[in-house]
Amino acid sequence: MGSVGGWSLKEPPRERKGGRTAMERRACKERERERERERERERERERERERERERERERERGREGGRWRACLRRVCRRGGS
Repeated sequence: MGSVGGWSLKEPPRERKGGRTAMERRACKERERERERERERERERERERERERERERERERGREGGRWRACLRRVCRRGGS
């Protein structure tokens, strides 16, 4: 058996026409998806922190102003409900 399908058996399968094996492609895609999920989680955490800060500020304003709920309802429309 000298060569099968255009590539010699002595060489590792990786040498085939510069392409990657299906398994490698799948693994790469998996890693990519994992990274994407990680970034998504990071963004989610960031948003959560932002909301937390917003709530803190609202509480502070509530302590001084006393009528920040109305302000929330009418103007800002952020984090009211």
